[in-house]
Amino acid sequence: MGRLSYSSTNESLDAVNAGLQPCGDDRILSVASSGCAAFSFLAEGAHVEVFDRDPIQLGYVQTRKMHLINGDFRSFLNVISTDIGTSRYRIIKSKHYFRKKNRLRRIQNNIENLSILHDPLNVFYDLPSDTFGTFSKIYFSNILFMEGYHGDSSTNVLRRLSRLLKDNGLVYLALPVPLRRLEDFPHLYPGGPIPKEFCVDAELTEKASVYERQMTKADLTLDWNPLVLVKV
Repeated sequence: MGRLSYSSTNESLDAVNAGLQPCGDDRILSVASSGCAAFSFLAEGAHVEVFDRDPIQLGYVQTRKMHLINGDFRSFLNVISTDIGTSRYRIIKSKHYFRKKNRLRRIQNNIENLSILHDPLNVFYDLPSDTFGTFSKIYFSNILFMEGYHGDSSTNVLRRLSRLLKDNGLVYLALPVPLRRLEDFPHLYPGGPIPKEFCVDAELTEKASVYERQMTKADLTLDWNPLVLVKV
């Protein structure tokens, strides 16, 4: 039996939401991880489907979902740092985000909008073709850069993501600092330019970056450069 890797996000939830601008009309595909980002989208009324290659993370998100259904906000927020997790500061920041603006109650009210894809699938090959062009936004976090995907180039991975998106759909990526461009990433697998299916949304990228810079200024344990792409 493996261990939970991520109990809380190590990104700024303010940044993620500033970059993706979730709303009630959205259908968002989100990496599960700790579930923090996916739950934050629910506060804005979005419909969210989460995936992950790690069944332990999917089970963790399911447990947190049940806490919310039962109105057990304390247990939902009762996360501890894990081996790959985040600093105490970032965990506290995540808790503060959920406690503000009545978000916990809003998430609870929209909890049925969250679907968990329980099979640890590869989103590029296992999602049926009738899902193509149905998502308005994708939260891909840092997984493209932390692990790669079957040795594929970042260009090819993004091209596959584009098939899942509606026109003008968004993808949110967290690039490890000091990287600011996909082609700067030299490790694990070949990088590559942003495919022609996308262009950078400079305005949303900057809005997200403001929050991540604030987070890094207070806590130097991690540093992310958000990148928001729009399907053209």
